[in-house]
Amino acid sequence: MLAIVYKKYGIRIGHSCFFNEESILEEEYRKIPCDILYMYGLKTNLTKGYFLNDQHTLMKNLSPDDNEIFMTLGSHLRKHIRKCKSNKDVEISFFDSEQLKNRIDILKVCRELFQKMYASKGKTVSFNELMANALIEEKNLCIGLVEYKKVPIGFSAVILKGDCARRWISAFDFRNNKEEAQIYSDAHKLLDWEMMLWCKRQGALSIDLGGVNSFEAPNGIAKFKLDFEKDNKITYSNYMMANSLIGKVVILYLKNKKVLAGITR
Repeated sequence: MLAIVYKKYGIRIGHSCFFNEESILEEEYRKIPCDILYMYGLKTNLTKGYFLNDQHTLMKNLSPDDNEIFMTLGSHLRKHIRKCKSNKDVEISFFDSEQLKNRIDILKVCRELFQKMYASKGKTVSFNELMANALIEEKNLCIGLVEYKKVPIGFSAVILKGDCARRWISAFDFRNNKEEAQIYSDAHKLLDWEMMLWCKRQGALSIDLGGVNSFEAPNGIAKFKLDFEKDNKITYSNYMMANSLIGKVVILYLKNKKVLAGITR
């Protein structure tokens, strides 16, 4: 289990991520020093806590050699990756947590790309820089950044722990660059492929592709991920719970405001 904590509006917010079918006892998560605790990737149902959702995801095996992994990708995907790899205007860089500590400009670029992407969809979504910094402090974050003609166009952030990797967030600026949309799309594919190989070189034996809306009726991003992995499908549960009296008050407030629309288990 990976657990990180940061403060927002004076409230200690904890995030715990589970890997490789881990489970947890109540006395273990109660030790995490936070008011509100989000728990991701649980294979078993909790008897306490606020159930958020069941999340479907795809798990990619990184243990075979690189060429063998590449041949498991969709043929259309492989074609676009090869094409983009030959484009000298597309450059990809990777930054581990040690490097990111000294490169606050990288987080700034990621924040701008993330918010620009959602703004193009007519949404206002904030980049969680507090969580990013907490992951960096714990040495669990890697960011891959892709540039086209020296201009940042997208990024992918992955959580690393031991021999496991999990895609956290990513953003690409497709909608604002329609003339070069195909190049950007291919760069997105190449970045995700290169990120897999980078994680493998850091010791990861598998990577969770970060969730899909549905296996039966996938949306656009889910179809994109299914091109990388179509067989190893997993469903796990996400929870939110109070870990202090303050946390109980916050959850009660969110319930009354109908911000939480799930069911309590």
